[in-house]
Amino acid sequence: MATDAKNPQHWFDFASGDLTRAYRRFAEADYVDCLFHLQQSAEKALKGKLIASGWKLQRTHDLSVLIVALKTRGTDCSWFEPVASVLAAEYVSDRYPGFDDAPPVPDELRGFIGATTKLFENLTGRKYAGPPLPT
Repeated sequence: MATDAKNPQHWFDFASGDLTRAYRRFAEADYVDCLFHLQQSAEKALKGKLIASGWKLQRTHDLSVLIVALKTRGTDCSWFEPVASVLAAEYVSDRYPGFDDAPPVPDELRGFIGATTKLFENLTGRKYAGPPLPT
């Protein structure tokens, strides 16, 4: 499938796929990969919304930078900052040696999934349509 980095809908499609994978990894108790896909979903949803506002794509994984850029364009996602900080820390510590970090416990991770789902839905205008979280 051909995609266009300047098309916000393509970013939203990728964000949706990552969010679905996060839900599945949680159900499989693969919490490290769940966190990775949450970070990726948030990043792609933020970038899609920014591109829709005329932002020139920047190659960054820093969710805080993207949240600030979006706020300057009239969309305030500062409520997501605490989750973004954890996702950013986990993104790095789970991919590179030299970090001593324990992943969140399942109940805390459920909260991150809920917040990332809310961010996705708010930025994309889409409802999450993937599998539910196990009870």
